[in-house]
Amino acid sequence: MPSSGASARVAQDLLNATTLTEARKQEQFLTKIEHKMLLLEATRSGDSRLIKAQKEAARIAKKRKPKPFSARECKKSGWDTIPQSSRDPQLYEALNALWQGYMAEIWAGGPPEAKLLKADYHGARVTVIQSSCPSHVFTTGIVIKETRNTFVIGTASGRVVTIPKRATVFEFETQLPNAKAANPPKEPDTSTVKWQVFGEHFGYRAAERVSKKFKGRSTIDF
Repeated sequence: MPSSGASARVAQDLLNATTLTEARKQEQFLTKIEHKMLLLEATRSGDSRLIKAQKEAARIAKKRKPKPFSARECKKSGWDTIPQSSRDPQLYEALNALWQGYMAEIWAGGPPEAKLLKADYHGARVTVIQSSCPSHVFTTGIVIKETRNTFVIGTASGRVVTIPKRATVFEFETQLPNAKAANPPKEPDTSTVKWQVFGEHFGYRAAERVSKKFKGRSTIDF
């Protein structure tokens, strides 16, 4: 019977200790020990290098991808702060003039109720009608910045006031051309349109409101 070293001899001794016949012992030795196929795991050195290279490339790409500023980073960098040089009422009025044209287009397109909820209010003339903070009531100015929870208003005196939307009612106004005016009118014939918005129901950024589906809600008395 062929032998292949100490391991084969040990296996042969174990087989000899059994009650199998010599022919059966020979068969078991050849099929289970001497000619047994050993399945070795294929080397993955090339794959590991490829995986490592892919992870490194993904890490570099993630590092290069610009990330949005956090609130702390915005405050620290000051990039979203309105500089003192830009706190000019004349600039606010120019922004409001652009907004007036924007609102005229909204009104010309049919019933504006649904559109007013999704409109952009940067440049709008606004007055605080009700507020849980008494000092904010009757504050009037032009919206120069809107966040999820606040309107930042520039007043005629050059002050910049941040008004929270929560527990506040805002009144917006715009000038619309009168369709029955003479052609051409001697003087601009316009009408003032006002509407009120409950800030409690308006807690979204301007960009988020475009795709937002608003539902009817009852008003809340303060």
